[in-house]
Amino acid sequence: MSAPTAPVESQRKDSPLVAGQAIGGRFQFERHLTKDALGDVVAALDLSSNKPVALRMVARHLTKDAGAAQLLVNEVKLAASLSHRGIVRTFGMGQDPVADWFIACERIDGHALSDIIAKRRAENLGGISLRGAYNVIAHVCSALTATQATMPHGAVRPSVIWVTEGGQVRIGDFGVGRAILKRAGAAALGATEQGYLAPEVKAGHEPTPRSDLFGVGALLYTMLTGRSPSEEFVAPSKVNSDATKEVDAILMRCLSADPAQRFASPDEVQKTLLPIVSKAPEADPNDFEFAMEIDETLAKSGRPPPRSVPPSIRPGGASAAKPSVPVVPKAPGIPKMAIPGQPQGAKASAAAATAAAGPRMSADKAFQTALETVEKNDAPRWMVTKDNMDHGPFTGRELVQAIINGEVLVTHGVFNMDTRERKDLADYAEFAPFVEQYKLREGKKQEQRALERSATVEKAGNAVKFIVAGGIVAAIAIAAGIYIATRPKQDTARVANANLADLYERGEIHLTGSAGILPVPRGGGGRSGAGRRSGSHGGAMSYEEAMSQGINIGDATREGGEQQLGRDTVAGVMNRSLNSLFSCVGAELRRGGHVGNVQIDLAIEGSGRVLGATVRTGSAAFQQCISQRTRAIHFPSFSAPRMGARYSFSVD
Repeated sequence: MSAPTAPVESQRKDSPLVAGQAIGGRFQFERHLTKDALGDVVAALDLSSNKPVALRMVARHLTKDAGAAQLLVNEVKLAASLSHRGIVRTFGMGQDPVADWFIACERIDGHALSDIIAKRRAENLGGISLRGAYNVIAHVCSALTATQATMPHGAVRPSVIWVTEGGQVRIGDFGVGRAILKRAGAAALGATEQGYLAPEVKAGHEPTPRSDLFGVGALLYTMLTGRSPSEEFVAPSKVNSDATKEVDAILMRCLSADPAQRFASPDEVQKTLLPIVSKAPEADPNDFEFAMEIDETLAKSGRPPPRSVPPSIRPGGASAAKPSVPVVPKAPGIPKMAIPGQPQGAKASAAAATAAAGPRMSADKAFQTALETVEKNDAPRWMVTKDNMDHGPFTGRELVQAIINGEVLVTHGVFNMDTRERKDLADYAEFAPFVEQYKLREGKKQEQRALERSATVEKAGNAVKFIVAGGIVAAIAIAAGIYIATRPKQDTARVANANLADLYERGEIHLTGSAGILPVPRGGGGRSGAGRRSGSHGGAMSYEEAMSQGINIGDATREGGEQQLGRDTVAGVMNRSLNSLFSCVGAELRRGGHVGNVQIDLAIEGSGRVLGATVRTGSAAFQQCISQRTRAIHFPSFSAPRMGARYSFSVD
């Protein structure tokens, strides 16, 4: 779901919602986005996670009985399990006393295809170019291919197809249309949208994958002709100069009244169209008023002939052929890649003759081979999960750059949208050389920092030597006298600890620890009047006190579940934050304390904030210091209201 480009009133006169109102006690209403026969779609803020969402407010008459509501709940749960770059993610469903049933979905900035078509029709621009229409159809077919084994959409139509600002195509409302059609029938949709429903669905039968193919054909027809399927049929080849009799034949097969006469799958539709589209002129820059993401298979088919269509064929067209525009947008947030070892600036021109095919590593053959493998048939197929959120999609080259820059770590999840494989980056052999490159760079940085700190300490030491040189003899005499008088036992452990504290502060010792997940304490979940426990200082809560507080429901943007952070994630965050604990350790050692194994129990809120901490090692001052520093650490958000974790590290 998405916000249309045109401004939308924050409050509709026929809506009970007002700006700032909490829907379901959790989602703060911001503004209306769009409206169709099934109800409003609004923009809201999830107050639990502070993340934007879109809410599909289901019209009350469609869920007036318990059976209809339960059916919708079941369909939404199934839709929430779908994951594909071409679909709008569904998070969950809730009920509000005022607004009634609503569905929380991913909010996307973009344009509904229905709005794009309506605007073109209002401006008398006619149909979209064949290549432009194919880009939409190809991405819709890809999404339907990935989801048809789980659930057909059941109501494919322009109002559920969204084109993002980056030119990507997404299909939404999975589960919604199917549930409504089962209970209320085709009459639940407006007369215009009923034209996109397969005859068997309008007759009351269960939607099937082949029912969706009828919707695909109807989409293609509307884009090529600018007309609704509910209007009098006109062959695309008669009104669109890009369409041929072959396109007409493919369209009529999709729109066959007999499901058995349609194509066998969305993938077959896409592959049948591809050879025809490959010969068609370039996409018209005015199709969507912004650059579209071109389908990968079409991008490989070669450069099409230039477009030279007389303005009389396209009402409102320019008198001269318009130049093509770039159609593959760059993924946001990834800078242009600079491969380590690759000549830059003036040196690049000298190496151009041997590097004309693109950047290649000359010093590291493994790196070069891996880069060539990743770049082969490169496409934005990689999704990265970090901080419990999906980022991307990225091309292989962009992902490599992010790895080398340290933006994607071995503990982050990586999802290949082509193979449907999801695992940690560390488990992808093809990216191992780039991980090693990052480690080498980080190692050199740490070594340089250590050298700089060491030099600083040495300079300071030399200055002190000059200042205290005059008192050395007297100091030695006094120390010797005291030593002879008292002759205490030498505290070797204290001396060693003091030296160790210096090493910490100079960055010459780096520690890593381990983490585990703690169960919720018995009796937790209510308000507790228990006193402060060990390790709780300065008016802050201990782990036990934090875990005994009342809780809220989970984060709807994480599907409203009880998912917690894994122990590897907790350990990774704490290991990266160990530097902030070094001063506490150094101070404790200088006091003569023995640190040994440090154990910290953490109560972490779903937002990632540390609610309370209990330190079970060292003096009260040490516990207070560690507790204060720990509460400043922030973890990735997760769907459970809170969780307990134990982190340990050793000082030997």
